[in-house]
Amino acid sequence: MRTPKEKIKDISEYELIVVGSGIKMGKWTSEADGFLKKFQKELGQKRLAIFVSTMKTVSEREGKTEDVARMRRAALEDKVAQYNLHPITLGFFGGVLDYNKMGSCSREPWAS
Repeated sequence: MRTPKEKIKDISEYELIVVGSGIKMGKWTSEADGFLKKFQKELGQKRLAIFVSTMKTVSEREGKTEDVARMRRAALEDKVAQYNLHPITLGFFGGVLDYNKMGSCSREPWAS
């Protein structure tokens, strides 16, 4: 596992590459998106798995299946199409809101 400060210069030695991102404000993190952009050509020749972590569980609990499908399409399927990738699998995982790590304006009214 690499830290965001480590710069990946070459992926030629890898047979399988797993790329994941959290979703912030409906978008991939810049590091993960930059990786896809930088290695777009090479990733097309590799076994690739892609996943995102998003707040889909909130919509799932509320029974908003159309919202979940829309989020999956935007976070995964549109991203794959944007870079013309052909991953062997896609993962769409629920995230967690940690109000202890968020600013006070992000807190739910009842959490104060």
